[in-house]
Amino acid sequence: MYDLNECIRSLNVGLPDDIARLKAAGYYKEAIARIDRLLAEDWTKTQNSPATNGSAAPEGYVPPENPTPHGVDALREALTVQKEIMRRLPGEYCWTEAEAIARMQERVKGFTAEEFRALDWEGRMDWRFVEGEKRYQERFAETLLATHADLAARKKTPDAPSNKNEERHRLCEKMMQEGSASADITLRTSIRMSDEAFAAALEKARAEGRDTVHVRAWLALPAACPSQSHITLDGFTETPGHIAAEDAPQRTVYWEADLAENRTFGAEYSYRETAVYADPLSFTPDPEQPDFYTGEEAPHIVFTPYLRALAAQLTLHSRAQLGVVALHKADGVDDVLVHTAFPPNVYAVHGGKRPYGDPCRGTFYRHPSFPPPSISLTASPWWTKRRRSAHLCASRRPAPWQTP
Repeated sequence: MYDLNECIRSLNVGLPDDIARLKAAGYYKEAIARIDRLLAEDWTKTQNSPATNGSAAPEGYVPPENPTPHGVDALREALTVQKEIMRRLPGEYCWTEAEAIARMQERVKGFTAEEFRALDWEGRMDWRFVEGEKRYQERFAETLLATHADLAARKKTPDAPSNKNEERHRLCEKMMQEGSASADITLRTSIRMSDEAFAAALEKARAEGRDTVHVRAWLALPAACPSQSHITLDGFTETPGHIAAEDAPQRTVYWEADLAENRTFGAEYSYRETAVYADPLSFTPDPEQPDFYTGEEAPHIVFTPYLRALAAQLTLHSRAQLGVVALHKADGVDDVLVHTAFPPNVYAVHGGKRPYGDPCRGTFYRHPSFPPPSISLTASPWWTKRRRSAHLCASRRPAPWQTP
């Protein structure tokens, strides 16, 4: 059993040519079937790649011992994680052209099929082939309405008035004046097996002579740290087996139970989140900087020529370079945006908009079926926008979509 978190390190191994072509064309079922066939072969001990010619070894033939029996693990890991990616892609790209047009017509007055095809031609929507048919990304309509003012102005149901920008500026000023800003948060969260997964697990248990499914469940809890305080655990759906200490590096609550019927494990807790203001231009970095968490680590963290050139341009007039790359306010650059598609690209643009050639111009988009790159702006889970200056750092956090 492979750990997908570790398998992702081998993604840059790639796919066999036939499977790569099937994936590119969207024939995921056949691609997954071919991966299953390759993974079923016992080739890690005696070969450096799968035996795909179909020929049988001569009678009595004893294959030579491979001097590096684990040298092919990277290929197995790559196939394993690619299989999981392709399993999820059809769920992320789910709308046919007819369905996509209908979704836009439900939301936008006078929207036409010709208008849809024009937007598609301009690259304004993300799509893939799924089993030979062009399918659009699940949230394409929300993205179009968020990034095209002309479409938003024609919405059948206008958005409620919002003062988010004013609130953001108010909080920014408060942080600059008082040194920090805090918010009290109460969160109710839960976890459970899907009914389909539980039914399958129960059937397997009964086949083994058991009437229940043995389940272990963990949920994250707030840990005491400079940014989190006043932590209270307000309640649980049932008595936990263990609650980690407040200062645990990764604090969780744990349950263990034998279930004859599926059920939910949940918690409710409160804490105070505090963000401390730090002006990156107000201090001088140490002359010796650590290299951990700031270097390349393929396939997530790759400093492409484009990224290096852009970083050099943005830091041309900066007073200091922090970590690997510091993105300071250069001449004429008011905002710094980080685009977290895969592979990572960085855009620095004026006024908070992207180049016109970018199909995701004006929005922040993470490809839903690839693991997010670990290049992000400080204190940002997926994307961020920082006025005046920002720092680019490399974070090795595990991708949330991965199955541990």
